[in-house]
Amino acid sequence: MFIDNHFEPTVEQATYDGLPGSQGTVEGPYYIENAPLLTEKPYVMPMRDDEPGEAMVLSGHVLDLDGKPVPSGAVK
Repeated sequence: MFIDNHFEPTVEQATYDGLPGSQGTVEGPYYIENAPLLTEKPYVMPMRDDEPGEAMVLSGHVLDLDGKPVPSGAVK
């Protein structure tokens, strides 16, 4: 637990400090095998029937280092 919370972020920062692009993170999101694929816009996170609250709607753009959109399917 100590290494996850203190050491890994320090290594991440030291490794990528000063490089172009988004800052890295060791906190996720993490890949979950067989997770449902959100295919219809707007992308709404699935909820249980008895789950309280409003649905979370995700939106965003994936850009390359020059700020140009990355073609669909190129991000893995």
